[in-house]
Amino acid sequence: MIICPNCRHEEVPGALFCSDCGAQLVFPDASNTTAFPEKQMMDDLPGTAPMPPNMTSTLRARIMVHIIDNGKLIPVTDKTEFTVGRASEGQPITPDVDLGEFNALDLGVSRLHIVVRLIGEKLSIMDLGSSNGTFINGIRVPANSEQAISSGDVVSLGKFRIQILVNRNT
Repeated sequence: MIICPNCRHEEVPGALFCSDCGAQLVFPDASNTTAFPEKQMMDDLPGTAPMPPNMTSTLRARIMVHIIDNGKLIPVTDKTEFTVGRASEGQPITPDVDLGEFNALDLGVSRLHIVVRLIGEKLSIMDLGSSNGTFINGIRVPANSEQAISSGDVVSLGKFRIQILVNRNT
């Protein structure tokens, strides 16, 4: 059994995310996440692999962006509203979560594709007039219209698939 380092819920071997709180169970190496200031390492919990220092910010994050095709997890700390897209040279406004390094241009992600909001327990996204559209679980989202989503729904930015995961235990 794998024990979630966030809520201590037991999961079956091979699980990637906790079914109870959404925390990532198989930790990527430091090159797979956006760099965040490292804090003091948490004590290792019984039944888990040692936790890399960069994962303390991931566990602290209220919202995480999971890139489905490669399994990478990007923690979004200290924000309940943020933009997702891809930065390009000379762009005056850049997204809070930049997917450019993940082949986002070729998969149809606009520079400022969506805005994600978490207000209380309500999670929503809004397509910012993207060229290739936004889809929630395969259903197209109208541009400039806020749409409620649930933690773990598949959000497609063009052909680029992500999940917005909310840690409800922070």
